[in-house]
Amino acid sequence: MFPASRVAGAIALLAGVIAVGYAHTLRFPFHFDDFDWIRDNLALRPPLDLGAIWAFRPSRFVADLSFSLNLLSTGPSLVALHLTNLAIHGLASLLAGWIAFDLSRSMPAGPSARGTATGSPAAVGLVAALLFAAHPLATQSVTYLVQRITSLAAVWMLGATAAFLRARRDEGGGWWPVAWALALLAAFTKEMAVALPLALAVLEWQLRAARVPGRAPALRLAPFLLVLPLVVWGAQQPLGPEQRVYGGLRETDDIGRAAYALTQLTVIPRYLALAIWPAGQSVDPAPALHTRVDGPVIAGAALLLAIGVAAFAVRRRAPLATIGWTWFIATLLPESSVIPIRDLMNEQRAYLPLAGLSWAAASSLTRVRDRRWRTGATIALVIALALATHARNRVWRDELSLWSDAAARSPANARAQNNLGLALEAAGRIADAERAYHAAIASAPRPLYALTNLGRLYGEQHRLDEAWGVLSTAERLAPSDPLVLNNLGTVWWMRGDTARAADCYTRALAADPGARYPAGNLSRLRAGNPPP
Repeated sequence: MFPASRVAGAIALLAGVIAVGYAHTLRFPFHFDDFDWIRDNLALRPPLDLGAIWAFRPSRFVADLSFSLNLLSTGPSLVALHLTNLAIHGLASLLAGWIAFDLSRSMPAGPSARGTATGSPAAVGLVAALLFAAHPLATQSVTYLVQRITSLAAVWMLGATAAFLRARRDEGGGWWPVAWALALLAAFTKEMAVALPLALAVLEWQLRAARVPGRAPALRLAPFLLVLPLVVWGAQQPLGPEQRVYGGLRETDDIGRAAYALTQLTVIPRYLALAIWPAGQSVDPAPALHTRVDGPVIAGAALLLAIGVAAFAVRRRAPLATIGWTWFIATLLPESSVIPIRDLMNEQRAYLPLAGLSWAAASSLTRVRDRRWRTGATIALVIALALATHARNRVWRDELSLWSDAAARSPANARAQNNLGLALEAAGRIADAERAYHAAIASAPRPLYALTNLGRLYGEQHRLDEAWGVLSTAERLAPSDPLVLNNLGTVWWMRGDTARAADCYTRALAADPGARYPAGNLSRLRAGNPPP
């Protein structure tokens, strides 16, 4: 369809844009969930054990397999892990651009003719790919290694959509199995795949309304519905390294469905704002929970309704903009609707929806009649986004930088303050770490982690009375928590009460027989060794 030189040039341009934003991240360290999920995960270590990988998290088997293959081929090489993430992001960008191109060239002649409503199809596709590749809202899904789970699922879903578009106009039908297979891969990569049947159904409706050639028969669309029970089944399986199990299509029992849905009416506009003006990004934004219909909820709902009405109104003059907006909403719904998730907002949830916004923006940019202005504006925007991505990625250079940024943006975020305390401890800044733990304790209704860490810190400083007081409070909150009991046992041991120390270690092992630290401490205690 295109000369090989043009395709190679487009790929090289994309690679250059990604390099500007991400080349300096190749040696960035593991962060937060990376430790348990990748670095220390025995299920992923060589030799390749498909059964162990499957048992670890069936619903994310494909993503975990990719991590395991990284470890098998290059060991725990940060460069190799990051390069794989960048390659996945590049592929997602190409697919986002291809879909924009395919949709653009498919629009029929008339009021929404090619070159009028959507601009040159090739230009639309290239601009969409570049915007998606360069945008800093993608950084958390690319630089944060464990969030390959998100970017890889997005690749399968975008690939399934590209194959769907080809299949619906291909009389031979050979592309339907490709689309179904990619949907299956998405279902076993991340639960967000549940959005794919809805996104494709809405897209098919829009294409028929626009009288785009081709058709997806109901029987050909039906296999995509299998994603739903597969994702539902996967959601009931043990979650992550802690092997937590949740029922009833929820990740937490602490947030009601109505409150979660109301809060998402304020969160979705924030994703949109970050896409338009990427300032104020955070690894842990922690928005306020809204339990009733208040001013921010009404304002958010009104904004989304107004944009939806505007998108519908321009469906004939700017069909790709309308399709992009509906894709944005449809692909956000699994994590921004009525299924309560512990984190009310995370930037990686906007990664796949960002593709729809890139289609809409590319459609608008390429319709500008003045070629020089159009080209100049596009180049300036892509460069600005790539430089913003480069700047945003600097906070990921280490744990201290990352959590300092998060705590500065949300001072009342207990998790950010607790993780900042850990990073400050690692940097030897003990007094600052103590202040961060106290800030976390003051901010959380149940500050178990911060209490546990502060008690351990006091114990390491031989401030035993303070350590005992803090850890006793933690024990009242969680009488069977192995880490609390381990730390409390060590304080008793340091105070010379070996009987109470042994009791704490024994209770910790009863709660978690596989807990390393209580087992090791109890063994050393019984051997008559001095306390740590």
